[in-house]
Amino acid sequence: MLDTVAVGPTNQVLFQVSGEGETSLLRLIDTLAQEDKVYSPQSPFHGSTPQAWPWNHSMKMLLLAFCANCIVGDLGGGTGVSLAASCTERPHVSGFQRLIAFWINVTLPTLIRLGLSLLKFNNTMDRNLKNAVIAFLTPLPSILFYLYFLNHSYDGDANANALSPLWKWCFDHPLLLANALFFLNVNVLFWVISHLLSSFWMIDLYWTVIPVLLLYYYAAHPLAQYDLWRSRIVTVLTWVWSIRLTHNYFRREKWQWGAREDWRFTDMRIQYGNHWWWASFFAVYASQQVFLIGICLPMYIVHSVDKPVNIWDFVAIVVCISGIVIAYYADTQLHEFVTKNEKLKELGLPMVLNLERGLWCYSRHPNYFGEQLWWWGLAIFAWNLGHGWAFIGALINSMCLAYVTLLVEQRMLKRESRAEAYRLYQKTTSVWVPWFKSSAIAAKVKET
Repeated sequence: MLDTVAVGPTNQVLFQVSGEGETSLLRLIDTLAQEDKVYSPQSPFHGSTPQAWPWNHSMKMLLLAFCANCIVGDLGGGTGVSLAASCTERPHVSGFQRLIAFWINVTLPTLIRLGLSLLKFNNTMDRNLKNAVIAFLTPLPSILFYLYFLNHSYDGDANANALSPLWKWCFDHPLLLANALFFLNVNVLFWVISHLLSSFWMIDLYWTVIPVLLLYYYAAHPLAQYDLWRSRIVTVLTWVWSIRLTHNYFRREKWQWGAREDWRFTDMRIQYGNHWWWASFFAVYASQQVFLIGICLPMYIVHSVDKPVNIWDFVAIVVCISGIVIAYYADTQLHEFVTKNEKLKELGLPMVLNLERGLWCYSRHPNYFGEQLWWWGLAIFAWNLGHGWAFIGALINSMCLAYVTLLVEQRMLKRESRAEAYRLYQKTTSVWVPWFKSSAIAAKVKET
């Protein structure tokens, strides 16, 4: 087991190992120590010559591995050595503990090795291609594990009692398994990769993908029972929503993978300073689990209750489609506004201060309104099936967007060139729900 981690006088990584053998994590640490022979404070993403991985990042990774090794060692009831075998031989170890052991012993070391390889080729490999490869590979641990579980659960006589403890736990707890996979694959793995890349861009992109993955996860689970037509309707709607949002993401980022991280994360990075490396785990990823698992609860309900389609399903369909359409036109109008101002700036001409055309004439944030309609429409599906409690996800998301709206408007008012015009816009235009402008207030302000 890993006892100590330190940095030598020449910035060499020193560690001590005790126990009967080396786990895969210790072999990973040994690889890091062997490969990182030259350390440089310069970021590996800058400079004309290839740079070694900075020692501070190495230390973070070693400490993460140290913590993981200690945690899994406790879960296995041993020293953390040969965890997969240890958990197999210990009948008292729960399925969740086996899942953690499998993920850390098999998946995490492999992906970190792959990530380090990509970092080494950073100066020769196109950054856009590198980010695309990372984006496609990162969800594979959960996908492969789940497919492996399905293969075991449907194999043979399909008797749940005949399954091993790990697969039995996965069989009996679909929601807990979804949360466990999210925690390990998104919260932990995305967080590690984000620090390696010095950017938290991945969670923005996967906001458009994770709901689709969760939808198929719930539909494919052995305990799923549902009306086929309702499932097909929700599947089609979710794909349309995802394609729309993914298209908007890449259009905004000029068709690049991971061109930048969300400005709110950049602000938080400055705010937390040296504490950002650990605070980001909770601020960026752990919070996303609450939001995404919560707002996707209706997808779980749809695939847990077999009830014929009725009139309320059509109401939900209308609300969902309305939200998608409103969000699409709002984001398109915003994109055209930003593009036009960029061209005016290049030509040295005065830019348009505010977007007050189209849907933006009736709402200051019509894109947020459309997004809310989509999630509340999904919640109607769950309510119709007798699970109104699933509204909690849409409610939490609405509360989050209310806070985001406040941050966005504060940011707009900090720009001196458009602050006065935006204050007038605030006084005359609805925040979310599209409504007619208050012409009386606008006339009074103009007279003043």
